[in-house]
Amino acid sequence: MQLRNKEKLAYYSALTLLFSYAEFLLPHLPFLKLGLGNIVILLALDFAPLDFISLLVLKSVTSSFISGTLFSPFFLISFCQSLGAGSLMYLISIANRRLFKEMLFSVYGISLCGAAASSYIQIVCAALYLGKEVYNILGFMLLFSLFSGLLTAFISTKFGIYKVPVIKGYENKTKEKKKLDFLSIILVILLIIVPFVIKSLWILTVLFAILLIFQLLNKRKLRLLPHISLWIFIIFLSFFSGGGKVLLRLGEFTIYEAAFFDAVRKCLVLSSVICISQSASKIRTRGTSVLGLTAAYFYSLMNLFYNTSGNVFYRIKRVLQQGELEYSEKEVTSSNVFILLIIQLALFILLLLADFNFPKISQLCARLFNSF
Repeated sequence: MQLRNKEKLAYYSALTLLFSYAEFLLPHLPFLKLGLGNIVILLALDFAPLDFISLLVLKSVTSSFISGTLFSPFFLISFCQSLGAGSLMYLISIANRRLFKEMLFSVYGISLCGAAASSYIQIVCAALYLGKEVYNILGFMLLFSLFSGLLTAFISTKFGIYKVPVIKGYENKTKEKKKLDFLSIILVILLIIVPFVIKSLWILTVLFAILLIFQLLNKRKLRLLPHISLWIFIIFLSFFSGGGKVLLRLGEFTIYEAAFFDAVRKCLVLSSVICISQSASKIRTRGTSVLGLTAAYFYSLMNLFYNTSGNVFYRIKRVLQQGELEYSEKEVTSSNVFILLIIQLALFILLLLADFNFPKISQLCARLFNSF
């Protein structure tokens, strides 16, 4: 791939991150996002097919990496919905231009189709882990997609991407640091497996608490609202499933013991995985690869965005009009991230050993208690 073509893909991908970052700061419930990153997708419908698919993949990977969900089940949902909904919008756009001479679909119609497809794909993917109870909110999500699709289409008509700016002060990474980042990613993958293996709720709770501490050590800001909204959503879904022993009755809803504790376990696992991914997002990729250029553009865009005064829309317009960007990044070094990941892995191994021996420890404690 030619460098200039990579720069264009990287720049558009970085813009999806910029819009997604603005949305990430807003309070939202799981699976209910405006999808502001799709504004850039609507502006890229004239891309060549291969470039457009590459942009969809980059959008999914990079946004999940920055938001801290790349190494979690949420990435698979994001990847499927991005690729599925984006491809549908692209096919409709091509058919609209070639067959209907742009007389059948406007940008609003294309956006609505993409938003509806995105909502449906999210539900189908989420049901694979959370259960068929997720389908109970499909109607509401499709209704929400009507609003989000119209909003993203409207905003896309107010912006234009004029040119790909040049980044000043950007240097490539050395091979040694690249090797360190590769090893860090391997460690993260090993860490991700642990929450899914642990069965004890108490040990999962300890694991989650440890991960919150490590997230702070990695200088990644704690955002508890996504965790709280995720817990509310999953526990609410448990109202629609279950059987057996009744734990609590709330009006028309019945909470069953098995379904409730299964929901709590899923919450602890997903929250733990999110924390690991949040810490892993401090691993930085540089160089002239598409991912490296995307990261460079994103941090440069964010630097300009924060240093521009005015409302959000004015600041974004100013960012899009720039022909030059200054590269500036203040991050945790790769070696520090690697050391913290090693310490986490050691602690995780201890927790795994404790989990496998938990019944034996409980029996030992009971015997000691009875002896007194």
